[in-house]
Amino acid sequence: NDFFEWNFKLYFIYYIPLNKATINNQLDIVYYILSKRDSINDNRFEHSRNLKRIIIPPSIKSIGIGSFGNCNKLEDVFISFSTTTIRDFAFYQCKSLKQIIFPSSLKIIGSKSFYECNSLKKVIIPRSVVKIGDLAFASCNSLEKVVFKNFSPFLSLEQNAFNNCPHLSEIIVH
Repeated sequence: NDFFEWNFKLYFIYYIPLNKATINNQLDIVYYILSKRDSINDNRFEHSRNLKRIIIPPSIKSIGIGSFGNCNKLEDVFISFSTTTIRDFAFYQCKSLKQIIFPSSLKIIGSKSFYECNSLKKVIIPRSVVKIGDLAFASCNSLEKVVFKNFSPFLSLEQNAFNNCPHLSEIIVH
């Protein structure tokens, strides 16, 4: 049953114009199939009410401003190994986001990228990250733990990146 449902959704995404499906909030799983593109346009999936999971393919280097902002049912984001930039507000107010897996290619996490992602409990920042923007993870009410994996001395951690995270009790630097 899951196999059929997954194949149907991929078929659905491929054959129905992406803009129409996004506007009508008919997507609940996205695998950004437009493999000839190297970025996801600004605000492309913003306010998609039923979006639950995103798998970003290897062709995508940059996730645009507000691309997935305010997707209230979004729970999981898997970003491929070649993405280098998550721009400002990319996942802001994704209140159900529980898991985000950052690739080792990631260099920039923009301002307010994960602002008010209230279900996010743990973040692992790879060594490749050189900039975390202002208020990037601010007001993540459930955030408990941040891990800087193989900490880079070149990391620019901007002002208030983890501001107003009342449950943040553990920051680990490797």
